[in-house]
Amino acid sequence: MSFGAGMDTGGGDKKPPRRPLIPVNVRVFHDAVTQHSGGDDIEVFGAAARVVEILGNARDVEHDGLAIHWTLDDFTGSVRCKMYLEESDTTGRDKVNEILKNGK
Repeated sequence: MSFGAGMDTGGGDKKPPRRPLIPVNVRVFHDAVTQHSGGDDIEVFGAAARVVEILGNARDVEHDGLAIHWTLDDFTGSVRCKMYLEESDTTGRDKVNEILKNGK
């Protein structure tokens, strides 16, 4: 299976092609971050990753009023996540409170 087929920047430079969204698992994400040499982009599957998507189970969910913290586990590993909440986003805060209270 190829995640990068047909994604070319069209330029003559040696930079990897950029993809808007790359689906990965936690192990691939950790490996890409570990191998990152400090340049602009982290490479995943030979493409410059700007946004990655990881599906997994949310564990240890906490809400401190400013952010939601959770551990995402996809059975290849786990990663600690944080999402900051906008003070003016009352709809988002209400949805978060509903999820934390009811689990959905």
